[in-house]
Amino acid sequence: MGIAEPRPSAGIPPAAVLLGGATALVFGAAAGYGSPVFLLPAGIIAGVAVLAAAFVFPFAAFLVLAGASFLLPIFVLFPGSKGTNPFDILMPPMLVATLLGTARAVAAAEARSATGQRADILSAARGLGRSTTLYYALAALSLVSMLIDGRIGTAGASVLGLVRTWQGLLLFPLGLWWLRDERRIRQAMGAVVAAGACFALVNTIAILVAHLKRAGLAWYLNQPEWPIDGANDGATGLLIIIAVLMVRQATRHRRINLLMLAVAVIMIVLTQSRSGLLALLTFTLLSLPRARWSWVIGGALAIAAALPLVPHLYWERLAKTVVLQRGSFEAYTSLIRVLHWEAAWSVFLAHPLLGVGFLGFGSVSSQYNSLRLIMGPAESYYLEIAAGMGLIGLAALAVVFVRLFRVGAVVARSTPQGTLGNTFARYHAPLITGLLVANITGENFLGMVTLAELSLWTALLIRAGSESASPVATAPAA
Repeated sequence: MGIAEPRPSAGIPPAAVLLGGATALVFGAAAGYGSPVFLLPAGIIAGVAVLAAAFVFPFAAFLVLAGASFLLPIFVLFPGSKGTNPFDILMPPMLVATLLGTARAVAAAEARSATGQRADILSAARGLGRSTTLYYALAALSLVSMLIDGRIGTAGASVLGLVRTWQGLLLFPLGLWWLRDERRIRQAMGAVVAAGACFALVNTIAILVAHLKRAGLAWYLNQPEWPIDGANDGATGLLIIIAVLMVRQATRHRRINLLMLAVAVIMIVLTQSRSGLLALLTFTLLSLPRARWSWVIGGALAIAAALPLVPHLYWERLAKTVVLQRGSFEAYTSLIRVLHWEAAWSVFLAHPLLGVGFLGFGSVSSQYNSLRLIMGPAESYYLEIAAGMGLIGLAALAVVFVRLFRVGAVVARSTPQGTLGNTFARYHAPLITGLLVANITGENFLGMVTLAELSLWTALLIRAGSESASPVATAPAA
């Protein structure tokens, strides 16, 4: 028998040509006319394409979400809505692909067969996961009190807040399933650093062109009159980027890491976030004993060189805050924050055991302040939880924080010095402490993006620690 000749190609199917042509016409009309008649079909086509891509390439979608945690593009579909972001679009198909694929099964098999120090790290990770699940289960259960009191609208808003929270927290299990080796771990770290570069670029353009006053994390793509928001979340996100850069530099020396460190510090200054500045100072002071003297001296020189570049408005804002200058916006925000704290504390004293429901402080705040103001969040994460979930919620939250620190301690003692996992562990406690300090006067842990950032960092810590640890337990010293 002779070798069969290849069949001639039939060319591109006519249906594909028609579909491609129609798609091109829709996008062309949408770009040319901007009419809802064309924008809606174009948006639907683009959405379907993105969903399909996330389903086919779930790890690529994970990297996109890792970056979006530090610079969140938002498209406002309807006036007054909070808008749609990459988590809304990419998370569902990525979850489906992950649960139907092998990533989760491979991770579970590895966890079952792990021994020695790897088993210790994975055990600490499971403890953190269980305590976090319990805490947010209690948060969901606390909404029953709102329904009993007839605060239906508040309960609905709290449910939306919990959904956003869970969207961010999902990066933790997804990271444990997908970050299977050092190559993927470093790819995720690269996505974080790339997002930091995009943060700097987008905010610099907004400052120069749109006269933006404060750099921020939320990037509204179709709101030119207010393109950037989320200054406080942006500052804490930049702190996590700094920690990732320090891990990269400690394990692989690159000049680009040092350049990006300087850029991240400048961006924190441009957010003008007072809580972010406190978090940065806390992280720096706790990291100094672990840093090389050359790094300390170099960092001090870089900060000294950058001081002349700091806008005058930033120093003015700090000065007005310190002296509480009468009539200034800074004095107003400081005093109103104290009023929020007093009201939240009063709510806690009135409902000490169970609180008034997760994110429920604002709905009852007018009854607990002398001005009868209807307030927003409590301006302190801990007082917000005290008012919303009472002593039970605070106790569950304390367990989460203890186990969060414990994960870093277990990774530190289970990995050799100089390895990627050990280096992550070296900066874990300073970073978490800095974030805890920021939440004294802020509510970063109530937002999706900060929890996504923290979840990603913790997943990187655990996976890097597992890769660096020995599968055989080390005999205890005599």
